Amino acid sequence: MTMNNIFSSIATSTNHLKAKYHGHIQANRFKLLIQELQEAEQTKDQLDWISEHRQETRRANNIIQREMYVGATYRRYEAQVQVETPPEPSTLKKLQGCNVELMLLNIEYFQHLERMAELLERKPSGCLVHRHTKNLRHKSKQLWNIEQIYCQLRGGCCARECGCCGRSWHTIREPSGKVRYMHCTGSCGCCTRHRGYSSSSVVRKKSGM
Repeated sequence: MTMNNIFSSIATSTNHLKAKYHGHIQANRFKLLIQELQEAEQTKDQLDWISEHRQETRRANNIIQREMYVGATYRRYEAQVQVETPPEPSTLKKLQGCNVELMLLNIEYFQHLERMAELLERKPSGCLVHRHTKNLRHKSKQLWNIEQIYCQLRGGCCARECGCCGRSWHTIREPSGKVRYMHCTGSCGCCTRHRGYSSSSVVRKKSGM
């Protein structure tokens, strides 16, 4: 074999090795890209689920706080009807309005339970979701303190000296007698009286309360 043939053979082998090396690098880069895309998609799925879960939790608190407020208003009108002889038509109308809204809120709450059950059925796996659910179980005090800041910023009871958020509440949604502690939503009764209106999206109808 001549010297030129030897150099030609070496050059061909070198080019082949370079092509093979670059092909291997490109394949690895493609695999890494696919892996990164899959991880990003999984992260998005987890973040979307956490966001939905938080929204449903806030919706439940909205329903419960509005239910408590309307229930107290209903009992006030009911007592007023007992002392009015005969009952004023305006009082009876307000009493009926409260009763209708309580029925609507009851429907809303059970629809919330259905959505929450559906959420739990499709809960994705991953460290973000695991951390979220773990924090709900074991770090409720820290989360409460964080929510306190947001309650103040929203102009809720934590921004005033009424102390409502520090009080325990008994609701018909806890038949076992368990008490609940909740920061203010748009349906908080104290905030509604303070502002003069309810900013809740739970209420489907207008009322004069």
